[in-house]
Amino acid sequence: MRLMIPRATSFALLTAAVVPRLTAQSTPGAGGPRPMQELRDALPLNVRLTDTPIAVTPDGAHTYFVNAAGDIIHYDRAKNTTRIGGSGAFDLGVSPVGNALAYVKTTGRHNDAFVWIQTLNPGTGLPTGAERQLSTHRGDVPSISPDGKLVAFARDDSSGVGQSIVVVPIEGGAERVVAPALPSTVANIRWTPDGKTLYFGVNQPVACVPEWSCLPLAGANRAPTGSIRRVAVSGGPVTVIANPRGLWPGLSPDGTTLVYIDTTANRRYVVADASGRRRDTFTLPNSQTAFGWIRGATLLVSSGGSAKRLQSLPLAGGEPRTLMETADAAGDPVFAPDGKTLSVMFRGSPRTELRILALDGTVQKTLPLPENFAQWSVWSPDGKWILYTGFGDAPPAHLALVERATGKTQKLYDLGPDAASTVRWLPDSRGIVVTEMLGGTGKDRHAVVHQIDLAGKVSVLRDVPLGPAPSAAVPLDDARALVQRGSPGDVRVIPLGGSGSERTVLAVTGGYASAPLLSPDGDWFAMRRNPASADGSQAKLLELARVDGSSHTTIELPFNAAAGTNPRLGPGARDLIVMEARRQDVDPGVYVVNAGTKAVKKLFTYAAQNAFPEIAFAPDGKSIAYLAWQTLPPGVFMMDVSSR
Repeated sequence: MRLMIPRATSFALLTAAVVPRLTAQSTPGAGGPRPMQELRDALPLNVRLTDTPIAVTPDGAHTYFVNAAGDIIHYDRAKNTTRIGGSGAFDLGVSPVGNALAYVKTTGRHNDAFVWIQTLNPGTGLPTGAERQLSTHRGDVPSISPDGKLVAFARDDSSGVGQSIVVVPIEGGAERVVAPALPSTVANIRWTPDGKTLYFGVNQPVACVPEWSCLPLAGANRAPTGSIRRVAVSGGPVTVIANPRGLWPGLSPDGTTLVYIDTTANRRYVVADASGRRRDTFTLPNSQTAFGWIRGATLLVSSGGSAKRLQSLPLAGGEPRTLMETADAAGDPVFAPDGKTLSVMFRGSPRTELRILALDGTVQKTLPLPENFAQWSVWSPDGKWILYTGFGDAPPAHLALVERATGKTQKLYDLGPDAASTVRWLPDSRGIVVTEMLGGTGKDRHAVVHQIDLAGKVSVLRDVPLGPAPSAAVPLDDARALVQRGSPGDVRVIPLGGSGSERTVLAVTGGYASAPLLSPDGDWFAMRRNPASADGSQAKLLELARVDGSSHTTIELPFNAAAGTNPRLGPGARDLIVMEARRQDVDPGVYVVNAGTKAVKKLFTYAAQNAFPEIAFAPDGKSIAYLAWQTLPPGVFMMDVSSR
């Protein structure tokens, strides 16, 4: 049954890297902030855990977890690590008096899982004898009573549909059914401190899994959520207390508090009393998970794994500041023109949101967008509008505006099928100039340049032949565009209408040259170069030039520059941010290159298996903001959720 419905939130801590730890602090709900305190030395360094939750004794002196090999590991505050059993163990549950550890092990046959017991010395936390099988029937999620004498667990029903809650003496004996024939698998079991009542979570039923069961579910069991239920240890009626989306961690050890994941938000936890009456809510960053209890009404929260972090970094030196931890759906950080806020896209939940953040990470405003997916946002120079490329339920993509003050959205223009586009705001914010690169990557490639006002009126300025990619046309304003023809080809400034002649800015012959990338003011452009061959993955030169042709410099890099929107030019092209191409030997770096001195300084590294960091220059050019996946150090924190 455990293969059909996951009973617990995943708890995966990856090998620690040297990155700053985010200060553990929940987001406040109705009851205000919930500060956390780190349970130091709860885990060994560089540990890698499976998706089975760890178990911590009430005094915090002993931790039990399952390593990647499936072995149960004991770890104490003296930093002693001891293997005490396992071979595929999961669902750890430590006795409140520290005399035993209950867990589940599978045999070699499919789904044959039984409850096992390992007796412990409460002082040392180490075994006092050999492990032994406790259950005679298949089952899981064992929980030891407050006095350490009984074990409750979920036993698989013979019907193949659900489970029953049973209680058995910890020394072994007959299994007594307490709550029979539950409609699905059980997520967790908690005892009240007097040992007279059990609280347990029941997962949402699965209607039909052919290799397991296809028995029809009654209408009452077709629940959109799971449930937290209560039953006396002596048996009797089962009472539903709450219907949450996530059932962990359940009832607190002192029996006063329930915590579970709400149905309305992905990371929002509900704090309720034992009757199910809500007291508070809180949220956790994506890298943190509430996975259990330690004592009283004190939650245990794991921190670690991989998370996408939005961080700011001064280029003159200093530590990065974490503004936000987020899920994979976030992207596209962009500073507002005044440099006081920045925007971040949160895509597809189910629609996209554009969030405006202060420089301390506080969300100032959330602007819902009508699209499933959006990217490539650009602020208007006056800071009133944000232009973006939106993707609906069906092609084509389109350009759209959202007004910062009101959140009003407006579709401007449908882009051509498979078109690559470049957008630039006019200086007075009265409209945009767009180039669409059409015709694929071959000799028929060309760019159509449009001017579009804020009402959506479109004027075609010019159709420009380009030739084979990476040829490109980049608008400078409504009168000029920067054009690279051929592969590679000279970079020229061309007129977009009326009279005027083309002017060569940079002669490029032989090898490889990327499409030109503009500085924010439009006065400079840069290109990645490999003069020796057409292999763009070996580009170690940067060509930096003024659009008016008055200045040109070549910068040699000590690494191969990554493809894509790389480099990023700061204001006045004083500094450039360059990403190193992925490598097999070490993690690649992100560097700042000073245009005047040609000095190259590494800012940070990124994991080669992850997506490239998304980088934005602050308008004053003194700092950057970047979104990047990071591996976080493992940690365990305590959060008091008792009634206040």
